[in-house]
Parts: sequence; C-alpha cells; structure tokens
Amino acid sequence: WWSKGPPDLDEVFKKLSDKLSGFGKKKGDNGDSGGSGGSGRAGIAGLMGLAILGFIIWAASGFYIVSEGERGIVLRFGKYQAVTNPGPHWHIPTPFETIEMVDMEQVREFTHRATMLTEDENIVDIELAVQFLINDPVNFLFRVRSPEETLRDAVQAALREAVGKREMDYVLKEGRSQ
Repeated sequence: WWSKGPPDLDEVFKKLSDKLSGFGKKKGDNGDSGGSGGSGRAGIAGLMGLAILGFIIWAASGFYIVSEGERGIVLRFGKYQAVTNPGPHWHIPTPFETIEMVDMEQVREFTHRATMLTEDENIVDIELAVQFLINDPVNFLFRVRSPEETLRDAVQAALREAVGKREMDYVLKEGRSQ
C-alpha cells in the first residue's frame, strides 16, 4: 500500500474538489442551466440539508450539565431568567441564552491584616481570616457589583470599629475570639 510512497496531497485535493463540484448534479448533467432545472432543485435540497444539519448542531449545543454543589444561572440576552439545580438541562443556545455556573460548596476565604489604634491609644497589629459560602447565587452575581471586595470592606470597617472602641488589654485577652 505504501510501496510507492505516501499519496500526493495535490492529487487528493483535486479528487476531493472534483467530487464536491459534482455534488447535487445528476448523471450526464454538465452543470449548464439549459436543462430540465433538476440541478437547481438538487442544489437547493443540499443547502436545505446543510441548514437543517446546522440547526440540529446549534440546538444540541444548548445541552449542559450542572454538577453537584453548583447552580446554573440562565441568562437570556444577559437578563436573569432562572436557577437550575444539579443535573442535565437544555437552554436556548448562544446568542440568546448563556449559563453562569456558581459553585455553592466552595469555601471562599481571604485574610486581612491591619495596624489599628485602640481606645486607650495603643497600637495593635491584627490579622483576621474570613471564610464564607454562597447561599444565594442570584444575589452573589447580580445584587452587588463586587461581592468579595464589598465583604472585605465591611469586615475592615467592623474590625476597626470593634478595636477602636476597646482597650488594648480587652482586645488582646477577652476580646480576641470576638
């Protein structure tokens, strides 16, 4: 089979081109339009077949699977439509609908370190670790522009208020767990 060497690519492409150019023609049809017009109908049928195949592939691209612990947020033209639970689902494919996946079981965390002034005018260095889970994916995605930064700012403000209203001994001993 390969005794003559690999096949010539130019020859392969020429044969393929000849076959494709004869697509939709009847035997004995030279491609001129002066016949019965059957060639035109066959070409239209071929195009319709391709259009139907394209539509089927596009529609099949709308299937998606939401993993356990995640939620799928369906957006139609960028606007919230629904929350989907774990399992297989279908949506109207792009460009009409898109799916945003939100992991509900991932523990998200950040640390904050700051030097603060206590009520008795002493300086304390505090490091705080915050861990959180998302309990409402719609609120997480759409109600706040940047949820992690907003939480970080809220934690910083609460920590500064709590430390600023206490004396250093309380912050270092009894208030440490708070």
